[in-house]
Amino acid sequence: MRAILTVLFMAMCCNGISAQKSIRGIVTDSVTGKPLEMANITLLRQGKPIRFTKTNANGVFTVSVLSGDELRATFLGYRKQVVTIPSGNTVNISLAPEAFLLKEVMVKGAPVTGRADTITYDLSRYATGRDNTLSDVLKRLPGVDVSKSGQVTYLGEPIKRFTVEGLDLTGGRYRKMTEALKAKDVDKAEVIEHDQPVKALHGKVFTDDVAMNIKLKAEARDKWLPTLSPRLGIGDDIYLGGKAEVLQVGKVRQQLYEGELDRTGRQLSYNNMRLASSTYSAESRETDLPEWFSIPELSEPIDGECLRRNLSHNWDFSRIAKKEQGIESRFTANYLHTTEWQATENESQYYLTNEPTITRQNRQMHLSRDAIDLSFNQKLNQAKAYGNESLTAELAFTDGIANINSVINQCTKQTKIYLQNAFNRLFVNDNYQLSVFSDIELARDLSRLQINDKEQQLNDLQAYTHNYLSWLRQRLFSTISIKGGFKTDYLNVKGDNMHLTFYAAPSYKWEHNRLTVRASMTVEWEYFTRQRRSFLSPSPSLSLNYKPNSRAEWLVYGNYSHQTGSWADFALDDYQTDYRTYHHSSGIIPRTRAFASGLNYTYKRPVREFFWVCRAGYSHIRSNAASDLQIIDGKYYRTYTALDTDADSYSLSTDISKGFFEWRVKTRLGIRWSYSLGQQASGGSLIGFNSHSLMLTPEISWSPTWCDITYNGNFTRSSSHSDNATLEPLLNWRQSLSLTKTIKKIDLTLSGVHYHNQIEGSPILNTLLADASIVWREEKIRLYIDIRNLLNQHEYQITRYSNASSSTSIYHLRPREIIAGIQWSL
Repeated sequence: MRAILTVLFMAMCCNGISAQKSIRGIVTDSVTGKPLEMANITLLRQGKPIRFTKTNANGVFTVSVLSGDELRATFLGYRKQVVTIPSGNTVNISLAPEAFLLKEVMVKGAPVTGRADTITYDLSRYATGRDNTLSDVLKRLPGVDVSKSGQVTYLGEPIKRFTVEGLDLTGGRYRKMTEALKAKDVDKAEVIEHDQPVKALHGKVFTDDVAMNIKLKAEARDKWLPTLSPRLGIGDDIYLGGKAEVLQVGKVRQQLYEGELDRTGRQLSYNNMRLASSTYSAESRETDLPEWFSIPELSEPIDGECLRRNLSHNWDFSRIAKKEQGIESRFTANYLHTTEWQATENESQYYLTNEPTITRQNRQMHLSRDAIDLSFNQKLNQAKAYGNESLTAELAFTDGIANINSVINQCTKQTKIYLQNAFNRLFVNDNYQLSVFSDIELARDLSRLQINDKEQQLNDLQAYTHNYLSWLRQRLFSTISIKGGFKTDYLNVKGDNMHLTFYAAPSYKWEHNRLTVRASMTVEWEYFTRQRRSFLSPSPSLSLNYKPNSRAEWLVYGNYSHQTGSWADFALDDYQTDYRTYHHSSGIIPRTRAFASGLNYTYKRPVREFFWVCRAGYSHIRSNAASDLQIIDGKYYRTYTALDTDADSYSLSTDISKGFFEWRVKTRLGIRWSYSLGQQASGGSLIGFNSHSLMLTPEISWSPTWCDITYNGNFTRSSSHSDNATLEPLLNWRQSLSLTKTIKKIDLTLSGVHYHNQIEGSPILNTLLADASIVWREEKIRLYIDIRNLLNQHEYQITRYSNASSSTSIYHLRPREIIAGIQWSL
């Protein structure tokens, strides 16, 4: 009897063991798709808790289960979920966010909240009645800054992906959206740190990218939002301009149609700048034709609207639609015409010998440019597959005319054609992932340079392709990937040039709890067919990311790389860039070896509106070639010659941003220090130089309902020393103050900018520029009158140091102008 019971007992145990299995699961946010670290997992057997575990930094957990068991996943701020054990060995659990109270992570009613790697700003609470566009509201957010070009940064880092309701309508040219969206229509701004836009890579591939997503108010979503904005300007002459746009933004479809005519000095090309591009985007251009001839461009040491005399118009169409199975299709078309004028004077001193060489230039510039851009992009983004394909076509005509010192007429004409087709495919299963990428780019450049009666012409044809295959496998805390591919760069300019590159790039990532370690080694073999030169280049890198808690984060990195100079350095033996600059190549291919390292510390307390980041960096660059500069009779002769040169750079910076929402105050302080050492070649010898720079950028704004006061400062002390000269330190500053008084629905604004510039060899120069405006706003109408350059200043002057030289320039300003307009939201 005992033997029978023993056999039965062993059989039951064997059945129990055979029914038990180990499963691997991942817990993610159902909205963002990001993995949730430290989520609680409870194993339930017949409704009773049996075992507990937590997810790791990738949102992953493992647990042994029996058939019929259940798993309960909970995470603070999310709705709990109970799932039945699946038949396979993996389980995916998505938790839906819900409102909650937590002292440090989220406080009910707070204007800034934080959860995991996502910071959420309540834009409806930061916006005031004076704010017109989304850009105006973003400038009020602590930790967020918006540049003149429209680029948005968070803690000093540029946004790599910008979406509205989860869609990227403009393909990274998001200034169109920040200017088109009205302040009254936006609701939330989400900042996602360590953004991974590819769903198939969540929890597998770590990034340092930052993304921003804008959410609209329900009443503005999916509706057509037309706006008409005519304006009249009175200055040297009377002119008309304005803008018309129609915008529709939803979660599955978005459209933007706009046209603008401008003569007020605005830089309309900012709207077409790609300000954001993520790692797996198929739209990034990898190469560009060399610029052989100098095209006169507008110089902007201060706000371009004070300097630019222009006649510009821009026409834009963008459309994106999200279909079933996560497929997004986007089409954009743009035409831009700009005509610009500018007058400048310059005196430069070069300390190449014991006696400085002085050159002077008075320039009258006229630049005309026409550009047409067409692009189509289709993207598939699923948990098991990712695909991205783009088609791009660009056509640009440029005609630049410069009159130099009233005796030299320089004319540069250029026609550029650019075509690109790129795709990226990613396939994922439970054990590994496979990625395929292919990029083909074709470019044609017809350029002509005419200096008085002398003319030269260069016609380029470039064909470029980049193809690679990548394999990745993740097990427990480790991720191993191997990437291999080749690049071919063909350039025809007075002969054929071919650059072949084959490379392999293994990498390793170890991530456990709050520590992430990444290491990689890229090995390239390059061959130049015409020059018959080959190079073998290893480029290792290492980084450590540590998050001791939800508030702080450390990043330590170092990398060593090899780089080859551009085609412009050696493809042509001799060519002339402009009326006074001549290039000669000795046939050497410039090669640089660079080491860069850094230490970053970030601390944030969103509910306290406090953000702080510190950065320290060091880099060393060693090159086998130098651009030897000699100035003879006012002519610049640059020769790439074989000379070993070294350059070192040290930098320290910190940015502190603190908001006081109850008082409607935002404060910010930036401090940056840099020290660099380098060498300038001249006459076959090397001239050593070093430079120091210290910059302070305080900022404070106060915006209660009845007024708006904003102060921005930029204080810079710079010095330069070379073997042949020691230049006097320069202490320059820029201070701006804007005062707005609100009387019911009328805003009266007076703003001024004070420039304090030390001019080399001259007394200190102080320049004060002032503007005034009055705005009357109703629900759908804004009437405004601007008076620009109120004091009718005529010139702006500044001195700059660079390498072994100094330069003093005078810029002629636009005259006093009155601009009146209306903005009508239909």
